[in-house]
Order: sequence, then structure tokens, then C-alpha cells
Amino acid sequence: MSTAARFISLDAVQGIPAPTSFPGIGHTVRLAGVIRGWRARVRFRQQLWRLLRDKPKLIEDIGLSIAEAKEEIARPFWRPSIQFSRSRSSR
Repeated sequence: MSTAARFISLDAVQGIPAPTSFPGIGHTVRLAGVIRGWRARVRFRQQLWRLLRDKPKLIEDIGLSIAEAKEEIARPFWRPSIQFSRSRSSR
């Protein structure tokens, strides 16, 4: 019997609970998701800042005004992104 097969069979025989059944694992998973969201916001706002700094004309191409981009960049990472209106007329 291979080592991996032996561990699998021992887990099944001994009734070791799945990782999701350990106390507190749900909170840990939820916290990890929150941190991933924060990191994604930081990356997005850094990219938006670079775009505003290097190629401000492209900000309008993605459907934001310069003021909206600056407002989004200024938000702290724990605050969600601003919901921008998509109903503006085409230019």
C-alpha cells in the first residue's frame, strides 16, 4: 500500500473530521475572503492611480471621469468601490 493510500485509509478508519468541520474554520475562511477582497481593491486602486498618472485620457475610455477616478483612488482599502452610474450617454 502506498503512503498516500495508507493516510487516506487511516483518516477514513479513524473518523478524522474534514477540515471544514473544525471549530472556527468558517471564520478563518471568511476572513481570508475579506483579506483577498482588500488586496484586490488595493491593486485596482494602484492600477487606476498609475493610469491616471501616465495616461489620463484612458480614464474616460473606461467610463470614468477624472474626478470619479480620484475619488476611487482616495478611498481606503477597507471601503468598497464606488458604484458608478453606467447610464451616461455615449460620447
